[in-house]
Amino acid sequence: MKVSKRIKAIVSLIEENGLLADIGCDHGYTCIEAVLGGKINRALACDVNVGPLQRAAENISALGLNDKIETVLSNGLVELSENPDVITITGMGGLLIRDILSKRPEMVMRTSQLVLGPHSEFEELRGYLNENGLRVISETVLKDQGKFYVLFDVRPRCAECGAEGVEDGAKCGVKRGAECGTEGRPEYGVELAAQGGIASVPVYEDSLSLKYGNKALQRDMDAYMDYLKHLYTKTEKALSNALKGKRNEKTIQLERELEELKELTNGSLYI
Repeated sequence: MKVSKRIKAIVSLIEENGLLADIGCDHGYTCIEAVLGGKINRALACDVNVGPLQRAAENISALGLNDKIETVLSNGLVELSENPDVITITGMGGLLIRDILSKRPEMVMRTSQLVLGPHSEFEELRGYLNENGLRVISETVLKDQGKFYVLFDVRPRCAECGAEGVEDGAKCGVKRGAECGTEGRPEYGVELAAQGGIASVPVYEDSLSLKYGNKALQRDMDAYMDYLKHLYTKTEKALSNALKGKRNEKTIQLERELEELKELTNGSLYI
């Protein structure tokens, strides 16, 4: 089975050796790679459509992994009866990922890790994570077969003590390996606060980081800069085409985005 660079990157981020739920499993490759690589013990390959589940079941059976991977017909997390240790949701828009998470918030907050890979609406998803105690501890930008992908490594609770939120003004570590009782991650200037019993950890503190990502979270800065350059070139082309007509709200927005990208990279886009 040939596994793409994107799937390998998704699986490489998984840390918990327990139960994985892959939402929108398609061919089941993420579950298969995670099991074969020893990243997880069991997996639920989930999809809302029968067709992808059938393809996944065929691949799972061909590799003799029926005792490790179960296919589940589910609309997001809704039909899951077990609470997974890890949730992966990739290959769909940020708003859809947000909606999937928001339908089972209690399940999400009981997991150890989420790996999210939106292909659009990044700003909306980052905003949702920011506001709901879901800590993005890293972003990974990669290029596979000529296309850029962005992956979020998200931790809903303290990886050390298992706390599901911060209550009564208590403080808790926010990074695997951090000592519980600390005030968060000083390198990001993050301080935990109690909001409805869930820790609020705003790692995206301005409009640029919400839209394009936080530089401090990047695992591969070179890939991230290449991604920003790609966005600049794409936006510049869209503006050129739009300016063939009259200047309007669309052209103003595109001009604003070009300036944002210049600001984010300190003008170092080599263009």
